[in-house]
Amino acid sequence: MTRKCPDCARTFGPHRAFSEHVRRYHRHPKPPPPPSTVYEHPDLTGRPCDQNGVYLDHGVPPPPPEERADTAPFPDRAAFDFAYTTYGKMQGSEADINDILRDFRARDILRGEDDAEPLFRSYEHLVATVDAIPEGDAQFTSVSVRWAGPVDEHSPQWKREPHVAHHRNIIQTVRVMAGNPELDGHWDNTPKAVFNADGTRLYSHLMTGQWAWNQSDKIATDPQTHGAMHTPVLLGADKTTVSVGTGNRSYYPLYSSLGNIHNDMRCSHSDAVTVLAFLPVIKGTREDTNDKEFRLFRKQVYHTIIEHVLSPLRPHMHIPLPLRCPDQHWRNAIFDIGPFLADYPEQVDVSGIVQGWCPKCLAFPDELDNKGPPRFRDLSEHMQDVFDPGTLWDNFGLLQDILPFTYSFPRADIHELVTPDLLHQLVKGTFKDHLVAWIEDYIVLTSDTEVEAKKRLDSLDRRLAAVPSFSGLRRFPDGRHFSQWTGDDSKALMKVLLPALVGIVPDEVVECVRVFLDFAYLARLSVHTTDTIARMEALLEEFCTLRHIFIIAGVRVHISLPRQHALEHYAEAIELFGSLNGLSTSITESKHIEAVKRPWRASNRNDALPQMLQRNVRMSKLNALRIALGHSGLLEGEITDWALREVGISLINTLLAYHKRLAALGAELGVPDFHARVRRFLRAQMFAGLDDPEEIVPLLDCPQISPETRMSVYLCAHATYFAPSELSLPGGMYSEIIRCNPNWMNGEPRFDTVLVQVGTENDPMRGMVVARVRKFFSIPTQFEVYRCALVEWFDLVLDEPDALTGMWVVEPEKVHNQRAIDIIPLDSIVRSCHLIPYHGTRVLQKGWNHYDTLQSFNSFYVNCYIDYHSFELLK
Repeated sequence: MTRKCPDCARTFGPHRAFSEHVRRYHRHPKPPPPPSTVYEHPDLTGRPCDQNGVYLDHGVPPPPPEERADTAPFPDRAAFDFAYTTYGKMQGSEADINDILRDFRARDILRGEDDAEPLFRSYEHLVATVDAIPEGDAQFTSVSVRWAGPVDEHSPQWKREPHVAHHRNIIQTVRVMAGNPELDGHWDNTPKAVFNADGTRLYSHLMTGQWAWNQSDKIATDPQTHGAMHTPVLLGADKTTVSVGTGNRSYYPLYSSLGNIHNDMRCSHSDAVTVLAFLPVIKGTREDTNDKEFRLFRKQVYHTIIEHVLSPLRPHMHIPLPLRCPDQHWRNAIFDIGPFLADYPEQVDVSGIVQGWCPKCLAFPDELDNKGPPRFRDLSEHMQDVFDPGTLWDNFGLLQDILPFTYSFPRADIHELVTPDLLHQLVKGTFKDHLVAWIEDYIVLTSDTEVEAKKRLDSLDRRLAAVPSFSGLRRFPDGRHFSQWTGDDSKALMKVLLPALVGIVPDEVVECVRVFLDFAYLARLSVHTTDTIARMEALLEEFCTLRHIFIIAGVRVHISLPRQHALEHYAEAIELFGSLNGLSTSITESKHIEAVKRPWRASNRNDALPQMLQRNVRMSKLNALRIALGHSGLLEGEITDWALREVGISLINTLLAYHKRLAALGAELGVPDFHARVRRFLRAQMFAGLDDPEEIVPLLDCPQISPETRMSVYLCAHATYFAPSELSLPGGMYSEIIRCNPNWMNGEPRFDTVLVQVGTENDPMRGMVVARVRKFFSIPTQFEVYRCALVEWFDLVLDEPDALTGMWVVEPEKVHNQRAIDIIPLDSIVRSCHLIPYHGTRVLQKGWNHYDTLQSFNSFYVNCYIDYHSFELLK
């Protein structure tokens, strides 16, 4: 492939050389993006006030933050860190912590320091200190409900016993969450409408969606609310099991967050989502599960308890409540019931509909391949007043005797508030349970014999097993053959399945999977525009057409599935609530670990719930104290740095690396002219743009460097870059490790591939090329240390992505039948990338080693589905 420069008419071979030429000699400065226009709500402006609710004049600073002078009730930072690590992070049990404390005590005795004051005398001493922390969330209180009908000695147990729920005070929970100074800069005081210069609207955090604006319009009809702060309370409920053995112990946590918090903090910051209540788990016999009274009672208890837990908010949905915000200003908060995060079974319960129907629209269960008329609160209430239970059930999928808890609160419509569930509808549902299973059935149905079907399936599994490693990627050493699928397994398969299908199934099936993946990755964007939403709708329409291949092949009779039907409501939900990645049930599922599963493991398993509640309260106290100490500057630096400062010793950190002489490193890498390459690299860095990249500079014109020069060599490098869709670090930053280790994990070699910026945004693949890192090292000179990498180049096969998969295709660049290598500056690396081989009709042999893949194939797909940032970057 050759390209001609439009400015000087020169012809170039590799895309990398052409891009480098344009960048050095004809690059035009890229104009800055036009500024966005932000419109804030004119009435609910979030105006600062004092703690009595009296509004302040413009420009009045917030009251000074409450600074802590010490770590009380802990004697020093070391004691706090020990408690936070052993009790908080490790979730150590009483026995484990006592064992550690005894070990510390034995060490003191052996050192002759038996009279030294221990960190803690015992586990009881530690938790008593934690209980004395003044900061933190409220204690749990209990409320019980029971069957109100006639009961006798023959009644089932669920009618005869009380059902207990445990909950926190919602007002206190909100105060702690809103007052967290770590959320400063990640908090919206008022709804916003954000527009690009071309008039397209941006949707990101909840307060940028239309729902918050509409709710504020309703609130603002009362002039007494003007100047207040709209404060939606998000909820999420999901039953979880901590023991699948004979105990089968289940818990039913209800989580809460605030809609003012930005999505990145809700996803990555543990204190932005908290467990609000543990709902009762009402169990019955197998006979009870078919009892209408039992099913009705469980749902009525569910809604009654949630309504009770949220009832303290009701007065402040009209009358403002002064609330201290992360910037330390007080504001008058007007509360709303916000979006409800739930999977489909939970959506059925919370919206009071019949299983198999949609909680958002009136599409019939056998017609879910299309969107129906919308459900809304006034319509549901009217139908429950007019129609009999049978008509409601059959024609509208609505239950007569279930009144959702939202009926008790103004402006709350549960049909509107139920949000899309990326985890269960996209990842586990449409992809794993549907597409992956259908593809396997398709292969079986379209194979001439059972033996041929098994060969095709085995070939698919070997391709998946041959996928090269990537940071954070779960591998499939045996293909898809494992019994227990998790959400992370399904996400990993989404990243690598598409290229493996090419040549095994028809192009129509590959295209169907590609279109779905594009829709799924677009749905996960952190910032949407009217353009991306329109693209999602177009992709969904295309997917609905392409999936008919499974009906034609006999895999499916029809496609009327609630989880796939839910995709019809995604575009509308983004316009209402902003980006869906801040509303996914993956947030609450990950919270299960901290709030339920780890506390349960730390309990003695006998009447565990009270112990779990107490541990949750103590964790809230520890987190609140950590925030207060950090805000006061008492947790700066590592604990060892603090200890050394306390005793007057300074600490000098050193960078871990090993050293080699330049000549020895060249021999190790198998690059005979490595010394010459280093000198030419130094000239290119010291005199950037002076030389033509197509010409070889005479060595005599390059800086001198001795072959005995000792160079620092590294086995990995950290890359940190702006990747808002990954939601790894606050501010949209993401960090990853790029490895070049010949003996990674004491076994296989690991040489990662990266994207290197050599051209402009207008070049193919946005001016980036692919390289494989062979070594990271630094070159010391008299004036500067140059950090760089030795890489092997890959060149683009075409100037556009592959038409079938939508992925860029690259092949190793070769010079004299050897792979082209080069030394590049470290800062030219954009990030890591992932290559998957183009198999064609090739059948992999058994026992293929995945770490040989990058060295053995002639062409590769650049995997745009390896993570969401790659999708944004390459799509």
